[in-house]
Amino acid sequence: MPDAPVSINKAPEITIHINNTNEKLTGWTGFQVVRAIDACADAFAFSLPWDPTPENRKRFLPYSPGVIKIFGGSEQFLLGYIEVVSVSSASGQRVINLQGRSASGGLLDWSAGSIWDRSAQAFSSETVFELQGLTFNKIARKLAAAHVVKAVPDTAPINEVSIEPGQTLFDFLSKLAAANGYFGRALTTGGLEYRNDLGKTPPVCDLVEGESPVLSINTNHDVTKRFWKYKIVASSTGQPNVEAEAKDTKLSPAIRGIKIIQPSQQSVDYQKAANLARSRALIDSYSATVTVSGFTYKTHGSTGKFWQAGDVVRIYAPGAFILKFTKLIIKRVTFSLDENGGQISTLELGLPEAYSGGYPEEFPWED
Repeated sequence: MPDAPVSINKAPEITIHINNTNEKLTGWTGFQVVRAIDACADAFAFSLPWDPTPENRKRFLPYSPGVIKIFGGSEQFLLGYIEVVSVSSASGQRVINLQGRSASGGLLDWSAGSIWDRSAQAFSSETVFELQGLTFNKIARKLAAAHVVKAVPDTAPINEVSIEPGQTLFDFLSKLAAANGYFGRALTTGGLEYRNDLGKTPPVCDLVEGESPVLSINTNHDVTKRFWKYKIVASSTGQPNVEAEAKDTKLSPAIRGIKIIQPSQQSVDYQKAANLARSRALIDSYSATVTVSGFTYKTHGSTGKFWQAGDVVRIYAPGAFILKFTKLIIKRVTFSLDENGGQISTLELGLPEAYSGGYPEEFPWED
């Protein structure tokens, strides 16, 4: 059992550097960073007083590749690019708002199929929509341009995969990864990592309703997202065949019925596809949102660590239908500052089994 988290006397200092220099931005407000499982990149936003000097116009020039590095103490927190620049001027006050994503964010926008020539550091003239006999990491290296994308561990060679024209790189890679039991999360170094062990790691700490550092807990249960059975139907001869099934055994078949899915890739593991459909439903149907003070946690005898999407916690909150100590996974964490500049983390938690293709033996709301 992990020790309950203890308070941290000194919050880590957040510093923001721009354009690969040691220059630190000062006077910023409205700071927010969002990390999440199954997201292409971490997102950030903050505002600054705006003085349109020649130096500042160059520093924050719209559509230029502005590099942002965010540190928490000496630890790199985010590496990314400024993507949205908004400037306002009213009543003698000028403010510039900067938004962007960590370096892997481009995968969310670019179309899949183009080939990146790493030796020339440029796109080749070749476009592919069919790939055969490659592992996930070889596919990612071939298609994902200059981005660092990897599965840990790598998959076995995949017989055949197809890219739909216009499909984004992130959509293609994430669906391919999920069909093989992997979920992605952005790295603080700017890369994107897919793992098949999320939800299987030991809990990092305990969170208890009404005890520090917990400020509030809210839960949401939506049965309309779940079905009693998920059927995978595929066709190789023109006639649909039921290839695999997965059940949500806690539900009544008469009330929640059957969901039929046709996989986008014919070479997928059909049982994994059925389990994935059930997992997606469990992810969408349940969440517990916990607001805690601070950006970091620590247990007795350890230093403070930043909350990380994919980490597992144990939580007890009978007032929110978490009736016993239950392991939940951090689906999303939002780091922000309150009106006094205090550090606040909002943790969105879910069922860890949903990220490993399994099914919970018991649910938080069951006695």
